[in-house]
Amino acid sequence: MQLGTIHLAILVQIPNTKEYVYVDCGTAAPLFKPLRFETDPDNSVSFGGIEVFIQPEDESGNFTFHRYIDGKLIKQTLWSFTTKKTYHFKDFITPIQEYFQPGTLFMSTLRCQMWQQEKKRSLSLVNHTLNIRDINGKVEKHQLSSINDIRNVINEEFQLPYLPVERAIIVLQELGVDIFQDLKKDHSVNLG
Repeated sequence: MQLGTIHLAILVQIPNTKEYVYVDCGTAAPLFKPLRFETDPDNSVSFGGIEVFIQPEDESGNFTFHRYIDGKLIKQTLWSFTTKKTYHFKDFITPIQEYFQPGTLFMSTLRCQMWQQEKKRSLSLVNHTLNIRDINGKVEKHQLSSINDIRNVINEEFQLPYLPVERAIIVLQELGVDIFQDLKKDHSVNLG
């Protein structure tokens, strides 16, 4: 199903029941398990000050996804959906094509998000900024000043040594996106 204008998620019907659960692997929210939003409307997930609720809008099968960070509602993740509509793969072709147009979120940002429950933290890399949020909501912010710094974070913190970070940065540069543009330091970035 499509949520808002920039997000896709999945509703899964539990076998031998009429109950749907919400499954979402692509949101910046701590969804470590399916949300049973129909049978437990107070069901939520939270981690380190980030919390997600799915609540009924009315009796017609419409629901709203709410995401809060440190108690503040994040408006761009206030999404509505219905359990009454069935989608097919062809329904997502146009939204997927739109997501990958030049200048859109997915084509103008280097982004990597990971929840590390065993380390009681989450990692969020957006362009050259790494945020490490612990289970208590404390955030460490690190400004990375080179592609090598980003590679080291991807290798060591995210444990993703095969992620094609350098290629992604080059593609963004070819699209006119400089992920280091707002760094306060005045130095050049080496692509080599």
